[in-house]
Amino acid sequence: MGFLAHEGVTDIPLERVFEYLADSRNIKEWFYGVQSVEPLTDQIRGLGSTYSITLNVGRPVSAKIECTEFIENELILVRTVDGLDASSRWTFGREGAGTRMRGEFTYALPGGVAGAVLGKLVTPFAAIAVKQTAANIVKYAGR
Repeated sequence: MGFLAHEGVTDIPLERVFEYLADSRNIKEWFYGVQSVEPLTDQIRGLGSTYSITLNVGRPVSAKIECTEFIENELILVRTVDGLDASSRWTFGREGAGTRMRGEFTYALPGGVAGAVLGKLVTPFAAIAVKQTAANIVKYAGR
């Protein structure tokens, strides 16, 4: 199982950062490597919201994602329902007038040759994606 985390602080108010990340329509803008996001439910944020995502990790990888934990202004946890076995957990807290946020990404690769090949694509991509995603959140949530 792969695990990556990134924590940072921004001067953008907590409610603004959280609202931006919670809306699944914004994922393509801030999540590094995302090619497309298609809502699969009328609900676009919060517990039970589900969407299809295509991510470019050297080749397109698609998955169905569901929000499985959600606490307003504190926590967003999404997990794959099919496709690549992965999760993304975001926690938020106040830091003065701004926001402290932490993103944690876990993923499992299949065994054998397929897993080895996919690992050579996913692992370097994931390290870059974590840092760029955090920078994108600050850039776009602050508009």
